[in-house]
Amino acid sequence: MKQRPKRPKQDENKTTTRRQRDDNATTTRRQRDDNATTTRRQRDDNATLTTTRRQRRNANATQTQRKRNANATQTQRKRDDNDANATQTQRSATQRKRNANTTQTQRKRNASATTTTQRKRNANATQTQRKRNANTTQTQRNANATQRKRNANATTTRCKRDRNATKTDVLRFCGRSEQSERLHDNSPASGLMSAMFKAWELYGSDRNVSVIHRTLEEVCASGILDQDDRLFVDGREVAVVYFRYGHAPQHYSEQLWATRLLIERSRAVKCPDIATHLAGTKKVQQVLSEAGVLERFFPQRPRVVEQIRATFTGLYSLDLGPEGDRTVEMALAAPDKFVLKPQREGGGNNVFGSDICRVLSESKGKDRTAFILMDKIEAGSAPNILVSEQHPPVVSECTGELGVFGAYVRLGSELLSNQVTGHALKVKRAELPEGGIMTGNGAVSSVYLV
Repeated sequence: MKQRPKRPKQDENKTTTRRQRDDNATTTRRQRDDNATTTRRQRDDNATLTTTRRQRRNANATQTQRKRNANATQTQRKRDDNDANATQTQRSATQRKRNANTTQTQRKRNASATTTTQRKRNANATQTQRKRNANTTQTQRNANATQRKRNANATTTRCKRDRNATKTDVLRFCGRSEQSERLHDNSPASGLMSAMFKAWELYGSDRNVSVIHRTLEEVCASGILDQDDRLFVDGREVAVVYFRYGHAPQHYSEQLWATRLLIERSRAVKCPDIATHLAGTKKVQQVLSEAGVLERFFPQRPRVVEQIRATFTGLYSLDLGPEGDRTVEMALAAPDKFVLKPQREGGGNNVFGSDICRVLSESKGKDRTAFILMDKIEAGSAPNILVSEQHPPVVSECTGELGVFGAYVRLGSELLSNQVTGHALKVKRAELPEGGIMTGNGAVSSVYLV
């Protein structure tokens, strides 16, 4: 075998060094590769671990989400169940209410039907009983009315007999008994009492007529109204009130005005009531004489207005203003042609002659409105005999005033009766300015037909 030649030692050292370097490089490269492989493995392991973690996290998140979804689904189902239960409960409550309302309505209908039927039965029974009572009451009233008419006719007959006897005695006393038939028959009291009896019947009282006399002070002390406005005096129900007093302001105090109001508010028939009372005052008479006033009460009846106005004498207002001032001037210029009249009833209140000037001069402002001015009626005189306790029965010149009695009954605005019941002839001596039965300046006379 051919041997290589030996190299020198220096070359061997270089070769060794080169080998070492190569070995080191290889080792380094191997280490690097190992390190890279290890790093790569670590990275892969880490990546795998991260992926696993992520997967676990995702799995956990998915699990959590599933749980949440499951819980939400469970919660929603519970809510839906609750809503369904609530809806069912509400529907059940609504249905119960409807059933209850239906039952209540049916009960009410049944009760109403029962009540209506019972009411009808009761009403029919009551109506039947009322008819029976009405028939019985009407029969009793008819019997009472018949008896009252008989009594009234007997009373009228007695009154006529007494009146004929009286006028015969008077004429015989005067020596004129043969002329008794020329005296006009006159019985105002019976007509007035008939009207009051009619009012008593309309009030609806079934008891016999009884009369009590009470002053306004006594009515003030014991008069009361019940809940139906029925008037009771001394515990007795009053059907008709006839005023014999209370026709002048001085008749009243504050308490008596309240008593008059109590009577006016009651159901009792008033004779007169306050409206009719005021209609008879001088002021109302004066207003009725004004142009156009009567036409309000008698529209489209000019003939009736003309006939009524023909009975008026001159009536003049003393109200404040130009018209009243002209009336005052007219009265002061010729006082003997007029009469000054206050709002009074009875004699002794009128003012005549020069006294008119004095009263109008003293009455300033509203004081004069308490009067009206009227033309003085120049009545013709005739001889007559006045019989009184103060004077002997002698023939003297007298003037007369004829008044007509009337009686009317109304229910509200409905006129039920309106009739002439008689007359009154009052006479006085011609030289006296004013008469008056109660003052002793006049007397009652009779109409003598010629």
